[in-house]
Amino acid sequence: MALIGTANWIPVGESTWSIVTRLALRNRFDWSEVRRVFGKKGLSSFQSAIGSHCDNPEIIDLIRLARSIGCGLEALQPSFSDYYQVARVHTRNPRDGSPTLRQLRACTSCLEEGSHLLVHQLPWWARCPIHFEELTTKCTRCNAPFGFFEFSRPTKPIDTCSQCGKALFNWQSSPSAHQKARLKFVSEYADWIRTVRRGRNEQGGSFLWL
Repeated sequence: MALIGTANWIPVGESTWSIVTRLALRNRFDWSEVRRVFGKKGLSSFQSAIGSHCDNPEIIDLIRLARSIGCGLEALQPSFSDYYQVARVHTRNPRDGSPTLRQLRACTSCLEEGSHLLVHQLPWWARCPIHFEELTTKCTRCNAPFGFFEFSRPTKPIDTCSQCGKALFNWQSSPSAHQKARLKFVSEYADWIRTVRRGRNEQGGSFLWL
């Protein structure tokens, strides 16, 4: 059964942090409930080294998450596959082998729409592909850092700045905001990734693409 706040939502391209945070806030889940509802079988805590980084596909059960949204599994797969086909040529996060940045980085316009894209965490992106806004790791009001890109708060997900109280993640907005532009970008980026893969395979080397 789909949860509250999922109508007409196609989460392709959104980070797992964004998807789970929206669902948690709309349905008043704390992190223990998030782990129980969406966590992989056997996951005891989001605090473990493998469990805290929310890009890690070993912590969230994508099948259960897709069912909760009411979408097909293919809508979530790009979060863990297409974006990372060139990850081997980039420096990875030493905590879990992920190429994503450990510090939460975002487009403030996306956050105001209740969205965060996985590409915001990839180090070779400097601006949001939807709003063309420079990505930031800090609150625009007080300059306090957002925190880490992980499920680590014991009681609730990030929705306001911990220092000044500025609203950050507008979880009450429509999840379909800028959805058409997001889906278009993901499709074009996936095509580019496939082109990169073909080039690497044809030349037989490991080289850096940006």
